[in-house]
Amino acid sequence: MLRTLTVLDMTCHSCVATVSNAVRQVSGVTDVSVDLAAGTVQVAAPETVATDAIAAAITDAGYTVADADASPAVGAACTVAGAGGCCA
Repeated sequence: MLRTLTVLDMTCHSCVATVSNAVRQVSGVTDVSVDLAAGTVQVAAPETVATDAIAAAITDAGYTVADADASPAVGAACTVAGAGGCCA
């Protein structure tokens, strides 16, 4: 089963890697594709894998999963710690 989630606060390629790695840790996930420009994560997993579990993995990694009615974040800032941040 293929599903797409919207992540509001990904701002750079480090964010993409973090989200991708977090989702891959969910048991049963077979493939993950993150589109930074669209702010989406496409996940392939059997129906037995709850979408809530995937969303929780993304949230636990420090990102916000949009509700169906949510609008995109405007002016989101990079939240990855480090010297100069990830987008510097």
